[in-house]
Amino acid sequence: MNLIKGLQKELERNKELLQAYKAIPTGACGAAMIERKIKEAEKALDEGDAIKMLACYKELQESQ
Repeated sequence: MNLIKGLQKELERNKELLQAYKAIPTGACGAAMIERKIKEAEKALDEGDAIKMLACYKELQESQ
């Protein structure tokens, strides 16, 4: 799998995770952190910044 496909896969997983956190009454803090990571990763993709994409990929993988 290449970096872009891997990052897109992690973005989708984190978007699902974000919805789960939003459904939890006390999940606002977790949701905010995941939302920030998603925005950073999308920006890195838009800009074609491979180094930032790699960092975002690793960060998104750590989300639970």
